[in-house]
Amino acid sequence: MAILTEVIDKTFLITINRPEAMNAIDPETVKELDEAFDRFRDDDDLWVCVLTGAGERAFCAGADLKKHITSQTAASDADRRAQYFKPHAQFGAICRNYSTFKPIIAAVNGACMGGGFEIALACDVRFASENAKFALPEPKWGILPGAGGIQRLIRAVPRSFAMEMLLDARTVGAEEALRWGLVSRVYPQEKLLEETLKYAASICEKAPLAVRAVKECVLYGENVSLTDALQYETGLRDFLMRTEDAKEGPKAFAEKRKANFKGQ
Repeated sequence: MAILTEVIDKTFLITINRPEAMNAIDPETVKELDEAFDRFRDDDDLWVCVLTGAGERAFCAGADLKKHITSQTAASDADRRAQYFKPHAQFGAICRNYSTFKPIIAAVNGACMGGGFEIALACDVRFASENAKFALPEPKWGILPGAGGIQRLIRAVPRSFAMEMLLDARTVGAEEALRWGLVSRVYPQEKLLEETLKYAASICEKAPLAVRAVKECVLYGENVSLTDALQYETGLRDFLMRTEDAKEGPKAFAEKRKANFKGQ
């Protein structure tokens, strides 16, 4: 199978499983990745997702040029438009037309190139191994990083640095990525997944509705004025105060015990 999934308590681990091809994305991988992310979004028992790649060489080397790009260049304009407006069954699954307020964390082990980088940029948090490297090299091959990489990169780091990477298709290593905020932590290869899952488990100890409300506030606030963002935040705060979890949290604090959140 091109995609492996594993449930670890309330964490959903998705692994791109094509190590022989640097975990490059072909049409079959698109389909399986799409199904995996649908499952994560729709299953109330899954609170956090961790996405990684099989092996130590690559998180994802992007589109499989022999399969995916060939099929795209052979498609008619009408076929490409139809693909674009599908709910989200297209390259990267989460790169366009996918919505969830559940957190998604990328554990970037090795090469994170092209479409692989675009998928990582669509995640909420990115951790990297020491051998990770990032690039959007599509202009080298006469194509565009069109799965959201351009728009997300210029929003993730200072514009000048983003443009430097984009125009020259430059590769950035893990430490430089950390300095510019492309990733928030760097670990030795053998510790990356362990530490990422540990972080995911820590999120799962928090009230899930509150965690999702935080992400919702962030996503909404990125595209509106501060005044509108604060008003929206107030509405979510008032909603959360009426939930069972909002009663459980202070009660657990007063009783000096671990809270038992249920997402209700």
